[in-house]
Amino acid sequence: GKKEAAFSLLCDEDVVGVVVVDQRPLDDGGLGWLQSRFDVGEHVPLGEFAFPAFFGMMTQFIISPSFARFSRGALREVMRQFGRQALFLRQLPGAPASPLLSEMVPVRARRLPESRDAARAEATLKPPPQLESDAGYALQLLPRRAVCEPKMINITRIVVVGASDTAMAFLESLVLVPYAHF
Repeated sequence: GKKEAAFSLLCDEDVVGVVVVDQRPLDDGGLGWLQSRFDVGEHVPLGEFAFPAFFGMMTQFIISPSFARFSRGALREVMRQFGRQALFLRQLPGAPASPLLSEMVPVRARRLPESRDAARAEATLKPPPQLESDAGYALQLLPRRAVCEPKMINITRIVVVGASDTAMAFLESLVLVPYAHF
């Protein structure tokens, strides 16, 4: 089988963008591995998704800058044609930022417990093939709900004084608001 599917975004028979999605569905173990590493359930009600195959992993998204404002509609159509309810995108450190990051919802990483029992439980969960490299990365999520609802752009100035843990947690909570873009 083929590992990836590519979707061409066309306008008057001209290619204006490409979306590449991993065809391999997330199995129960892969979804469990993602849930153990990231707080996916905060943004997607996992009880409503009966099958892990409803999730997809987007590997590439390229669009012409003049068509960037249509990226939501393009992704909605890719999700419809591919039969996925939510798409993940991993952002590797040092990689150029995708133009899609403003549309996606950042998923908070979980802190893994450090005990022998946790290490034993972690050994039973295998990463999905789409995420084989265990290098640190940020995970972005695009649920169908986020594609259909507009994101509020907030241009308010916020001043945080100090670099304490509280200030950093406050900034993190602002960045992780799913319905606003700062």
